[in-house]
Amino acid sequence: MKVEYYRRMKNVRRLGVHTILREYNLLEHQYMVTMLFLKFAPLEDIPFDMKTLDLILHHDVLEIFTGDLPYDIKKINNLVEKSWDVVEQEVAHQHPQLKPYTDDQIESQMSPEVYKLFKACDMLELWIFIREEQVLGNNNRRLGEVERRAVRILSNFGFGSITQFINDFRIENPL
Repeated sequence: MKVEYYRRMKNVRRLGVHTILREYNLLEHQYMVTMLFLKFAPLEDIPFDMKTLDLILHHDVLEIFTGDLPYDIKKINNLVEKSWDVVEQEVAHQHPQLKPYTDDQIESQMSPEVYKLFKACDMLELWIFIREEQVLGNNNRRLGEVERRAVRILSNFGFGSITQFINDFRIENPL
């Protein structure tokens, strides 16, 4: 991976269509998702290896070329979702060293339980950022909708340690 790519990750703004109080970028997000995975994998008794950590640490690297497309736009319908997959594949074709980090390649290189925990940590990291924004006084309605959707998605994963973490985090960081 080119060092330039690591540097560019810091310039990709997350939640770009939302009003936020603090900077939130791709580099920070990928690092935090990896750290959360390292925290929860042992708690859920999910084995992993260095390859898994590499995939998680780079899971959104293609966004240095595409920017961060909001989840609700990516998932607006099947046509948009498939079109976004095509965009991702074309970027990977232009930059072959990024091919292992397309969504379909990441999923194919992880066991189902590892992939499920990774996706949960990806969503949890977003939820933590938004909760911190709310604690700081950001009461933007649309950001609140994203927070509520994240909690719904996280509850569907069924990881007890993550559910407990959310409950504890809410107590420690009341609105």
